[in-house]
Amino acid sequence: MSEKQKINIVRFTKDLRTRDSESLYNAMQEGRPFVAVYIFDDRDFSSLESGSLKTGRYRAKFLLETVNDLKENLKKKNIPFLIKKGKTGDVFGE
Repeated sequence: MSEKQKINIVRFTKDLRTRDSESLYNAMQEGRPFVAVYIFDDRDFSSLESGSLKTGRYRAKFLLETVNDLKENLKKKNIPFLIKKGKTGDVFGE
């Protein structure tokens, strides 16, 4: 049985910039394989008790555009990028 290769994960949450990302910089300096990840957490798109959405239409549109920009910036740096949907804990459990 072969040993699985360890890989680091750089998780993007609120700050989706690559230019001054300390965690991204550190991962690149280590020289070990890593993958960047963004998770659209279901809880951020649920309704509040009042019935209004936690993330409204305009915020969701902005977030989609920003994640797409992140994807393009990481692509320019040849950094693999995964976009997942679900509860964060469940995604990492996979």
